[in-house]
Amino acid sequence: MHETSLIEYALSAVEAKAREMKIEKVREIGLVVGKAKAVPALLEKSFLIMRQKHPMCREANLHLDMREIRLQCLACGTEFEVADPMGDFRCPSCGGDCRMISGGELMVSYFIPRD
Repeated sequence: MHETSLIEYALSAVEAKAREMKIEKVREIGLVVGKAKAVPALLEKSFLIMRQKHPMCREANLHLDMREIRLQCLACGTEFEVADPMGDFRCPSCGGDCRMISGGELMVSYFIPRD
């Protein structure tokens, strides 16, 4: 499952930063994730499993900020959203090629230490 490796990466990054800041336990982790990157339900399930391998994060909760897939046409400049990450990524106005302007994100936006 792709989501498992994404969660593993995020938890490792949080633990490294928490150690640097001399934080012993993490209460909450916020992730910004583009809908082209992962399925929210699978991220949440992976988080519940993978946090057990990370002592600082075993009791942490996950907050997901899912970003819509937004594209911009390279030919005409039209911006539009795509609901299906496996859908058609061509411009609905002119049929041109597009670039993704959001929806491919993956970053830890915050973590909160446990009291």
